[in-house]
Amino acid sequence: MLHLCGNLRQWIYSGLGKNEDLRKRQAEFDERTIISSEELREKLVSTMELVYPVIAHIPTEELLNIRSVQTFEETGLTILIHVTEHFSYHTGQIAYITKMLNNQPLGFYDGVTLQ
Repeated sequence: MLHLCGNLRQWIYSGLGKNEDLRKRQAEFDERTIISSEELREKLVSTMELVYPVIAHIPTEELLNIRSVQTFEETGLTILIHVTEHFSYHTGQIAYITKMLNNQPLGFYDGVTLQ
């Protein structure tokens, strides 16, 4: 979750929103203290509250402008695609590991007939 929040802040808040990039990426992986699920949820919510206005108010013409993020040159559109893909990728990892550790399905589709 720390990594996902760092990615959102760096790519959306800083890269797309042109705010200062304060991310310490390696620290997201080096953190070893136990962080409660409530704290992690709050961190995600506060991060989303920070990046949502950037996404909601970006002028359409800005989506084609090039910006530097990490070591990459990206358009506003490719930044949005990257963050969506990155978040989805790690969410899948979290779901898979949770299923493995609990040895049961997560119930995303309980009560739904899929065809």
